[in-house]
Amino acid sequence: MTVSYLNYAIENGYIHNWLVAGPQAILVADLDRYTGTDYKLQIARHYYERERGAGIVETPAETQPVAVGDFNGKWEYVRCKDDHFVDLSTFHHICHYLRAWAYAQVVSRKMLAMPLEFGDLSVKLKSLPGDSLEFGWTGPLMLNGQVQPVTGFKHIENPYCEADLPAMQMEIRFQDTLLRLKFEKA
Repeated sequence: MTVSYLNYAIENGYIHNWLVAGPQAILVADLDRYTGTDYKLQIARHYYERERGAGIVETPAETQPVAVGDFNGKWEYVRCKDDHFVDLSTFHHICHYLRAWAYAQVVSRKMLAMPLEFGDLSVKLKSLPGDSLEFGWTGPLMLNGQVQPVTGFKHIENPYCEADLPAMQMEIRFQDTLLRLKFEKA
């Protein structure tokens, strides 16, 4: 198969054009075993460790098949919207762990010269402006030796709705219509 490349400019530091596979929905059958406020992180770590080593082994191409573990799908082109996120939202009535894969190839002479250090589950780099960035699976996100927040942001934040997690109530607005949802524990 012949692979052709399309070139897209990085816009304001963001990559907007991706090849994406997924999402894969994995039923979390034993939800009660994850306790504490970080139960979502515990679930993510469990499924990450379970599938460790079962990753993408070939350079993706649009519409080509991809298989990771028990996931079988195909690569699809996705362009991000103004929020810079690849949105693969799905809904399930019971708890599922969702994961997806995204690929973009960035080529820059300056970036190729940046020193990267890879640990088992961590990365350290010196950015083009000279900032030191460190992150990993278990440690905090560090910028120039200072811990950066990765939580405390809105769970949903878009022009129609803003909600924290957990949310006891949510308002969704569109033009002159308002939908107010109230969540109460049963």
